[in-house]
Amino acid sequence: MSPASLPFALVSAFTSKPFGGNPAAVVFADVTLPLEYLGGLAANFNQPMFCCVSPTSLPSVDKNILVHKIRFLVPNGNEIPICGHGTLASAKVLFEQPAIIATGAHEIHFTNTNGDTLKAIKLEDGFIEIDLPSAVLAVPSDDEKTKLKTSVDRAFGRNVVIHDIRTGGEVYEPCKFDFITPETPIK
Repeated sequence: MSPASLPFALVSAFTSKPFGGNPAAVVFADVTLPLEYLGGLAANFNQPMFCCVSPTSLPSVDKNILVHKIRFLVPNGNEIPICGHGTLASAKVLFEQPAIIATGAHEIHFTNTNGDTLKAIKLEDGFIEIDLPSAVLAVPSDDEKTKLKTSVDRAFGRNVVIHDIRTGGEVYEPCKFDFITPETPIK
Protein backbone atom coordinates (compact mmCIF):
# COMPACT_ATOMS: atom_id res chain seq x y z
CA MET A 1 0.00 0.00 0.00
CA SER A 2 1.45 3.35 -0.95
CA PRO A 3 1.51 6.21 1.58
CA ALA A 4 -0.78 8.21 -0.72
CA SER A 5 -3.57 5.65 -0.34
CA LEU A 6 -3.55 5.40 3.47
CA PRO A 7 -6.57 6.98 5.17
CA PHE A 8 -5.50 9.46 7.84
CA ALA A 9 -6.69 12.28 10.07
CA LEU A 10 -4.89 15.07 11.90
CA VAL A 11 -6.45 15.52 15.33
CA SER A 12 -5.82 17.85 18.26
CA ALA A 13 -6.59 16.16 21.57
CA PHE A 14 -7.44 17.87 24.86
CA THR A 15 -8.95 20.96 23.25
CA SER A 16 -12.13 22.33 21.73
CA LYS A 17 -10.31 25.01 19.72
CA PRO A 18 -8.63 24.70 16.33
CA PHE A 19 -4.82 24.51 16.52
CA GLY A 20 -4.89 23.90 20.28
CA GLY A 21 -4.21 20.87 22.43
CA ASN A 22 -1.90 18.01 21.54
CA PRO A 23 -1.76 17.18 17.82
CA ALA A 24 -1.51 13.65 16.46
CA ALA A 25 -1.60 12.02 13.04
CA VAL A 26 -3.90 8.99 12.99
CA VAL A 27 -3.24 6.64 10.07
CA PHE A 28 -5.18 3.48 9.31
CA ALA A 29 -2.68 0.90 8.08
CA ASP A 30 -1.38 -2.59 8.71
CA VAL A 31 0.25 -2.34 12.16
CA THR A 32 2.69 -5.09 11.23
CA LEU A 33 4.41 -2.88 8.65
CA PRO A 34 8.15 -2.57 9.33
CA LEU A 35 9.23 0.07 11.83
CA GLU A 36 11.39 1.72 9.16
CA TYR A 37 8.32 2.25 6.94
CA LEU A 38 6.12 3.54 9.76
CA GLY A 39 9.00 5.71 10.98
CA GLY A 40 9.21 7.27 7.52
CA LEU A 41 5.50 8.04 7.65
CA ALA A 42 5.89 9.53 11.14
CA ALA A 43 8.71 11.75 9.87
CA ASN A 44 6.64 12.89 6.87
CA PHE A 45 3.60 13.74 9.00
CA ASN A 46 5.91 15.54 11.45
CA GLN A 47 3.32 15.63 14.24
CA PRO A 48 4.22 15.19 17.92
CA MET A 49 2.60 11.75 17.73
CA PHE A 50 1.97 9.33 14.87
CA CYS A 51 -0.65 6.66 15.56
CA CYS A 52 -0.91 3.62 13.31
CA VAL A 53 -4.31 1.96 13.86
CA SER A 54 -5.43 -1.33 12.36
CA PRO A 55 -8.06 -0.45 9.74
CA THR A 56 -10.52 -3.17 10.76
CA SER A 57 -11.77 -4.22 14.15
CA LEU A 58 -10.56 -7.51 15.57
CA PRO A 59 -13.00 -10.06 17.07
CA SER A 60 -14.66 -8.89 20.30
CA VAL A 61 -16.76 -10.67 22.91
CA ASP A 62 -19.09 -7.63 23.08
CA LYS A 63 -20.67 -6.05 19.99
CA ASN A 64 -20.49 -2.64 21.70
CA ILE A 65 -16.71 -2.88 22.11
CA LEU A 66 -14.41 -2.55 19.12
CA VAL A 67 -10.87 -3.93 19.26
CA HIS A 68 -8.04 -2.40 17.23
CA LYS A 69 -4.28 -2.74 17.28
CA ILE A 70 -2.25 0.46 17.67
CA ARG A 71 1.35 1.61 17.42
CA PHE A 72 2.75 5.01 18.46
CA LEU A 73 5.76 6.70 16.87
CA VAL A 74 7.38 10.09 17.38
CA PRO A 75 8.61 12.17 14.41
CA ASN A 76 12.16 10.77 14.56
CA GLY A 77 10.71 7.30 13.86
CA ASN A 78 11.16 5.87 17.34
CA GLU A 79 8.31 3.77 18.66
CA ILE A 80 6.88 4.27 22.13
CA PRO A 81 4.52 1.82 23.86
CA ILE A 82 1.85 4.23 25.11
CA CYS A 83 0.49 7.71 24.44
CA GLY A 84 -2.53 9.29 26.09
CA HIS A 85 -3.29 11.95 23.50
CA GLY A 86 -2.60 9.48 20.68
CA THR A 87 -5.12 7.07 22.18
CA LEU A 88 -7.70 9.84 22.54
CA ALA A 89 -7.12 11.13 18.98
CA SER A 90 -7.40 7.63 17.51
CA ALA A 91 -10.63 6.96 19.41
CA LYS A 92 -12.10 10.29 18.27
CA VAL A 93 -11.48 9.43 14.61
CA LEU A 94 -12.95 5.94 14.98
CA PHE A 95 -16.03 7.08 16.93
CA GLU A 96 -16.83 9.61 14.17
CA GLN A 97 -16.82 7.05 11.34
CA PRO A 98 -20.39 6.45 10.04
CA ALA A 99 -19.92 2.67 10.00
CA ILE A 100 -18.96 2.72 13.67
CA ILE A 101 -21.76 5.11 14.61
CA ALA A 102 -24.18 2.66 12.98
CA THR A 103 -22.94 -0.20 15.20
CA GLY A 104 -23.70 1.71 18.39
CA ALA A 105 -20.26 0.82 19.74
CA HIS A 106 -19.39 2.95 22.76
CA GLU A 107 -15.99 1.53 23.68
CA ILE A 108 -12.75 0.85 21.85
CA HIS A 109 -9.96 -1.34 23.16
CA PHE A 110 -6.60 -0.65 21.57
CA THR A 111 -3.91 -3.32 21.91
CA ASN A 112 -0.37 -1.89 21.89
CA THR A 113 2.88 -3.63 20.99
CA ASN A 114 3.35 -4.73 24.62
CA GLY A 115 -0.01 -6.51 24.51
CA ASP A 116 -1.56 -4.01 26.92
CA THR A 117 -5.12 -2.75 26.45
CA LEU A 118 -5.74 1.00 26.20
CA LYS A 119 -9.46 1.72 26.57
CA ALA A 120 -11.50 4.60 25.14
CA ILE A 121 -15.12 5.02 26.20
CA LYS A 122 -17.53 7.41 24.49
CA LEU A 123 -19.61 9.08 27.18
CA GLU A 124 -23.22 10.20 26.75
CA ASP A 125 -22.15 13.87 26.62
CA GLY A 126 -19.90 13.12 23.63
CA PHE A 127 -16.64 13.31 25.55
CA ILE A 128 -14.20 10.40 25.40
CA GLU A 129 -12.67 8.91 28.53
CA ILE A 130 -9.46 6.92 28.30
CA ASP A 131 -8.15 4.24 30.63
CA LEU A 132 -4.45 3.48 30.24
CA PRO A 133 -2.45 0.65 31.81
CA SER A 134 -0.15 1.49 34.67
CA ALA A 135 3.33 0.27 35.46
CA VAL A 136 5.50 0.04 38.54
CA LEU A 137 7.74 3.10 38.37
CA ALA A 138 11.48 2.71 38.88
CA VAL A 139 14.15 4.97 40.36
CA PRO A 140 16.71 6.16 37.79
CA SER A 141 20.42 6.34 38.54
CA ASP A 142 21.83 9.54 40.07
CA ASP A 143 23.54 10.29 36.75
CA GLU A 144 20.23 9.97 34.87
CA LYS A 145 18.47 12.16 37.47
CA THR A 146 21.11 14.85 36.96
CA LYS A 147 20.68 14.70 33.18
CA LEU A 148 16.88 14.89 33.46
CA LYS A 149 17.05 17.78 35.95
CA THR A 150 19.34 19.68 33.56
CA SER A 151 16.90 19.10 30.69
CA VAL A 152 13.90 20.30 32.74
CA ASP A 153 15.78 23.41 33.88
CA ARG A 154 16.78 24.16 30.30
CA ALA A 155 13.18 23.68 29.08
CA PHE A 156 11.84 26.11 31.71
CA GLY A 157 14.77 28.52 31.40
CA ARG A 158 15.38 28.48 35.16
CA ASN A 159 16.03 26.27 38.17
CA VAL A 160 12.94 24.09 38.72
CA VAL A 161 12.35 22.39 42.06
CA ILE A 162 11.69 18.72 41.30
CA HIS A 163 10.17 16.62 44.02
CA ASP A 164 10.97 13.25 42.44
CA ILE A 165 12.00 11.66 39.13
CA ARG A 166 10.96 8.16 38.07
CA THR A 167 11.16 6.06 34.93
CA GLY A 168 8.45 3.85 33.49
CA GLY A 169 9.97 0.72 35.02
CA GLU A 170 10.51 -2.45 33.04
CA VAL A 171 7.41 -2.07 30.85
CA TYR A 172 7.65 1.63 29.95
CA GLU A 173 11.38 2.17 30.53
CA PRO A 174 11.81 4.95 27.92
CA CYS A 175 9.18 7.10 29.68
CA LYS A 176 10.35 9.61 32.27
CA PHE A 177 8.18 11.22 34.92
CA ASP A 178 9.17 14.44 36.68
CA PHE A 179 7.21 15.38 39.77
CA ILE A 180 7.49 19.08 40.46
CA THR A 181 6.11 20.89 43.46
CA PRO A 182 2.62 22.43 43.20
CA GLU A 183 4.25 25.81 43.85
CA THR A 184 6.23 25.61 40.61
CA PRO A 185 4.47 27.85 38.08
CA ILE A 186 4.33 26.26 34.65
CA LYS A 187 4.13 28.66 31.73
